[in-house]
Amino acid sequence: MIVTRSIAAAVAGAALAALAGCGKEPAGRVPVYPVTGSVLAKGKGVPHARVTFVALARQDGPALDTDFLTDPSGNFAATTYKPGDGLPPGRYAVFVQWPETVTDDPALGGDRLHGRYSDRKKPVFTVEVKAEPNSLPPFDVK
Repeated sequence: MIVTRSIAAAVAGAALAALAGCGKEPAGRVPVYPVTGSVLAKGKGVPHARVTFVALARQDGPALDTDFLTDPSGNFAATTYKPGDGLPPGRYAVFVQWPETVTDDPALGGDRLHGRYSDRKKPVFTVEVKAEPNSLPPFDVK
């Protein structure tokens, strides 16, 4: 009986360790890598800009179209599964909107940039996310 309990405890411990992930992506998740950057206008950080990354080559999977807001200093950390975890490797078109009013619906907040950086047919910015930490050069909007 003692041996059976010890084996059951060992199996349960191994199962918990496997569920914890030990630093690996859970089964079925595409690996992501940190992506940080900033949005600038006239050399100053743009607060609360909506930054959208759209995958150019993948047809399915995470981060096909993901967006997030810059912080009050204009900085961002890209998100796929949890805040700031990054993006899968690949090429992305990057779109920027600077809302006049910050809302959950980008269509309602307006755009101080008048759509110059959010035209899905003519992306101004593209980036390559590599399988390593990525610190992108600033996206300079005018």
